[in-house]
Formats: sequence, C-alpha cells, structure tokens
Amino acid sequence: MWLLLAVAAMLAPVLHVEAQTPIVSDLLGYPGKGYSLAVSIGTPSQKLRVIIDTGSSNFAIATAANPDITTYFNTSLSSSYHLRGKRVSVAYTEGYWKGTLASDSCAIDTFPSFTAQLVAIDSSSDFFVKGANWQGILGLAYASLAKPDSSVTPVYDALVQSGAASSNVFSMQLCGTVDKGRTDIATGGKLVLNGISSSLYQGPIHYTAIVKEDFYEVVINRVQVDGVALTTKCTDFNNPRTIVDSGTTGLRFPTAIFNQIVTSMRNYTLHHSPAVTKPCASSDDFWSNKGACCVSPSRSADLFTTFPNLTISLPVAGRTYNEFQLTITPQLYLQAAPSPTSINNCYKFFILPSDSGTVLGAVVMEGYYVIFDRKDKRVGFAASTCSVIAPEFYKPTVRGPYSRNNNASCIYKTTPVSGTTRDIAIGVGVGVAVLVIMAIIAFALLNRKADDADDSFNYRMSPDAESDKSVTGGSYTPRRLLLES
Repeated sequence: MWLLLAVAAMLAPVLHVEAQTPIVSDLLGYPGKGYSLAVSIGTPSQKLRVIIDTGSSNFAIATAANPDITTYFNTSLSSSYHLRGKRVSVAYTEGYWKGTLASDSCAIDTFPSFTAQLVAIDSSSDFFVKGANWQGILGLAYASLAKPDSSVTPVYDALVQSGAASSNVFSMQLCGTVDKGRTDIATGGKLVLNGISSSLYQGPIHYTAIVKEDFYEVVINRVQVDGVALTTKCTDFNNPRTIVDSGTTGLRFPTAIFNQIVTSMRNYTLHHSPAVTKPCASSDDFWSNKGACCVSPSRSADLFTTFPNLTISLPVAGRTYNEFQLTITPQLYLQAAPSPTSINNCYKFFILPSDSGTVLGAVVMEGYYVIFDRKDKRVGFAASTCSVIAPEFYKPTVRGPYSRNNNASCIYKTTPVSGTTRDIAIGVGVGVAVLVIMAIIAFALLNRKADDADDSFNYRMSPDAESDKSVTGGSYTPRRLLLES
C-alpha cells in the first residue's frame, strides 16, 4: 500500500505538469512584415509559415503560385485534404484574399496533429509581402469573427476542444525592438500555446478585462504625452472599440485622438530637438507616416531623446477603481524604415489615425509579454525579457495599480434607436425608395422613346469599358495586416 501511494504521489505532479506544459514556439519576422510561425499541413506534411494575427480568426493558406511567395501548399499531394465548398473572401484597407473552405491535418510544434478548418487561398491582391517568408495567416481571435460565419472553428479553439491544449490561454513575446536601426535583420519572438512561460517576462503581470469576445476588446482609461493627459472624454479612446491586435503594425487611435497626440508630440519635439532632428519634428510628411526621419547611427540616441513617452492607462481586471499604465517609448513607436543611403538609420512614425477605433498593435506588443487569457476573459501585460542590442534602447514599463474613477464609465456605448425614431426612419426610407423607383421607370420610358426616334443617342457602356476604369490615388493607405510601412 505504501509503495502504491508513493508511486501515485510521484506520478501525480508529472501528469499534472504534462497536461499543463506550455508549448513555446519560435517566431520569425522582419520589421513591418509581421511575425510568422512554422506549421505542418497535410499527409504527408508540408511545412509552411503563417503570420500570427489576434485580430482575425481564419486559418488561411496559399494554395496557388504567387509572385510574392516562394512556396505554397500543394493540395494535390495531401491525402487528408478535403474541400468543404464554401467560398471565403476577406478584404483589408488595401488588398484582399479569396479561397475555398477546406480541412486537413495540421501540426504545430510538439502538439499532436489535429484536423484544422482552413481556407485554401487561390487568389489575392496586395496580401502577401515579398521577402516576408510567410504563406498564410493564423487567426487567433474568437469564432464570431471567422469567415464566412462562426460555424468555422478557429485553430486554437480546435486545439482546446480536442484536448491537445488543456489551457485556454496563449501568450506571445514579440521582440522587434532588439535593433531599431536595421530593416534587414530578422526579428524574433515566441508564441506560447497552452499557457504562460515564466522565462519570457519579469515582474508582475497586470491584467485588464476583455469586454467583448470577438476581437480581444479592452478599454483605455487615459492617454498621456510626457505625463500630460489628453483632454477628452475617456469614451473617445474606445470609440467604437479598443483591441489588442498582433496583425497591425502600428498603434492606431481615432482620428481626433491622433490629432491631439501629434499636436502634443510635435510641440514637445520642436522644443527638445537638437539641430540634427529638428527637420523631422517640423515635417508634416513625417507625422503622417509618409516620410522617414534619417540620422547617422551615432545620432540615433539624439533622435530617441527628442521624442516623448506615450502612456496608456488600462483598468485592472476585476477592480472598479484601479488602473495600470503602459509606457510606450520612442524606441517602440519609431520603427526602422529603409534608408536611401547605407550610412543613415531611418525611422517612421507608427502612431496612426484610425476610423475603426483604437488598435494596440505590434508597436505596443513589442514592448511587453502579452497574455491572452480566454478562460478568465482578460489580457495581461508584463515586462518582456527580449534581449537588447541597441545601446540607446529604453525599456518600456508596466506600472500600477493606481486609483482612478469608475472604470466602467470609459466603455463606449452606442446610443440605442427608439421605436418611434426607427419607425420614422423606415417610413422615410420606404417613401424615398418609391420615388426612386418611379424616377427610374420614367427615365426608362423616356430612353425608349429616344431610342425609337434616333438610335445614335442610344449609348450603353460595355463590360470591357467598365472594367477599364481605374482609380489612382496620391498617398499610400496602410493596410491593417502588418503592411503599414
């Protein structure tokens, strides 16, 4: 009996640790081109890399040749590949991909293989990035965001449901800040599935609540530039939402908030700029992300001390009157950009305007170890252990908790439409529709009379003429998916 108890006591912790052991996988990337993970798909397996994106939920893989990638998943070589028939299309601010819903065997690191629902991308435009070395995307958000509908099971949901992952928690360490002056050096990081790795962070983890489970939607209480709070209602920061998104390069704010930040930062930098960086602080192109600020490598430290810290305050999960603060240093929001000469280091301003709310993208996440705790509906931030190469690097910090007013008052809420207002709107809409239909009928009758009188007035644009129409624009609009450079 004693022997059996001793054996059981020895096995129990081993079995517990095995069930809860986090799987730490390497990430690879280049500045502004995303962080990718190695996956194996099909039978026999084909190895590919996929960008990790907490702002979407589909697992989508290139299955056809594309000039921007060097390999793709050859479906004809996999005996376990099955088409499910539904077409899927996802568009971004600029660019898109299209494909067909399918399923196949998938393996990530040391996890047992499982059946994954994926989209076989057969056409795209401005989605893949030349030289980025990834051939697809792994969405890690909730199923409600999946395309074409929430019946598609995202990969991490599948891992948890199959029992391969016993913890509904994953985390990531993005280390793009290790050398701020180079765009040709691969950046690294870690994706931790099935929990948290204590080697990737130091100090306490500060958690904020997930207020809606589609994106990883959180709430911002305050934003400060050089310790001075922006004068605006806190709901404006979260209009219509604030999300934590590894698939966005920049830190994005609603346009009105962005304009306040730029005004404050511009005033600060003009006051603190040495001669070598004053042209950057004065440049409209620099603040709008259209131009870069270039300095000699020995003056990079001057550039970083020219710009102020940005502080973002988030409510503490489970506490109504406490918040913690993330300090976003210039080394995070000034991202390395290609240099027209080999002798300068160039940087672009990666705080950007948004028409869809606030996005805490890779610019923020590169400063911290970030935990996505789906079990307890919270996102955690801790100081990262990423190695530092650049001597002028200043580590971002997580501080708190601090007291503040009621956190719930900062959640953005849409104003519900009353029944009376809705009925009036419907009535007006129906009336307008009737008038439009009557006008169309009248126009058609007039055109028919004109056709009968003189065929030379009968002009119809051919499909070819329609397809020849093109739209050209001035400045480049950054895409959401890590393509903002």
